Amino acid sequence: MRLKDLSQLFPSGYQRGACKLAGLSYRQTNLGRIPYEEVEEEEVHVEEKTYVIDVHGFLMNPDDWDEDFASHRAMESQIPDGKLTDQHWRIIRFVRAYFREFGGIPTVYRTCEEFNLEFDELESLFPDGYHRGIIKIAGLRLV
Repeated sequence: MRLKDLSQLFPSGYQRGACKLAGLSYRQTNLGRIPYEEVEEEEVHVEEKTYVIDVHGFLMNPDDWDEDFASHRAMESQIPDGKLTDQHWRIIRFVRAYFREFGGIPTVYRTCEEFNLEFDELESLFPDGYHRGIIKIAGLRLV
């Protein structure tokens, strides 16, 4: 199924559309998990800079993000050779700019539309997925 078809079927997005119809929700799938506010924090030292991350590796303060953080997260991910290409950087910068402007993370649909990509193309760029890949590398997280 192509992005355009999914967008027509679920105009409100994947979680609000498809997951809701399937009887699933973010809240239900996260019942019993520790909320972010209660999660232990860990310090990661990268070239004399310390980043505070949660137990899942997401940056606790998006303002601490820099390109070194992104590059090191990419090396730990499934991105081929752990190297960020120009296309990776364009997507990461878009997600961060969207976050600054709107105070939230763009949907995967919005990101694909912005770059005229299908899901499989985005997945080949970020094999860890949208949240564990792009969002984590961009220094953002779901709250």
